[in-house]
Amino acid sequence: MKIMVMGKGGSGKSTLAALLAEAFSEAGKDVLLVDADESNFGLGLLLGMQAGKPLMDFLGGRPGVREKLKQAGPLAGPVPIFSAKIAPADIPAECAVKKDGIRLVSVGKIRDFGEGCACMVGVLAKKLLGNLALGENDVVVVDSEAGVEHFGRGVDAEADVLLGVLDPTRESLLMAGAMDAMARKINAKLFFVLNKAEPLVHKLFTETISEEKIAAVVGPKPDLALDALAGRPLSSLPEEVRSLAAFLIGQ
Repeated sequence: MKIMVMGKGGSGKSTLAALLAEAFSEAGKDVLLVDADESNFGLGLLLGMQAGKPLMDFLGGRPGVREKLKQAGPLAGPVPIFSAKIAPADIPAECAVKKDGIRLVSVGKIRDFGEGCACMVGVLAKKLLGNLALGENDVVVVDSEAGVEHFGRGVDAEADVLLGVLDPTRESLLMAGAMDAMARKINAKLFFVLNKAEPLVHKLFTETISEEKIAAVVGPKPDLALDALAGRPLSSLPEEVRSLAAFLIGQ
């Protein structure tokens, strides 16, 4: 199963992706956590892991990726490193770091002024997800880039379940509508998580979002927020996230 975790910046998307990876691992699953957010550098820290070399760097950076795409023909064609179905364990060892049943891989990062847009990261993310051959016990959790640009790049079509993380802001509520509309166009299975949500927030959100689409409601977690701010491993796994993982396994 491949799960795309998405949301606006600051919604708690990356924290939830890390917590879900922990919950799935705790449930005995083999977890691949894909960092597809080109501007977030702290995902590994939430799990006490140091990410390996990004796939884009492994392929020679932007020039190397462009050259390999030319050799492969159109963008829909195979990138040599992903020219066939691969298992998570086949991802190059220098790109993948494993700890406690979780394998972490980063697609690519924007590090330099003027280096260009993140489109190449989206191309690689789509190719990686599309070519993953998963066993019965494998779960892939994707921490997508903030916003909805990944829909424009078609990355979401490679996931089995889309999970929108919504914090108590008007922007999240509006983004939920956009996510829902685009998910319908590709017949994707979409659920939402209300994050940092008090009971009144839950009530307001259900005036716009049907209750059946809300897979979990996670209340404020000050301890986890402090962990994330300090750049240290998350100190607890909320029961709401354990229940969410169990729900997703059933999809």
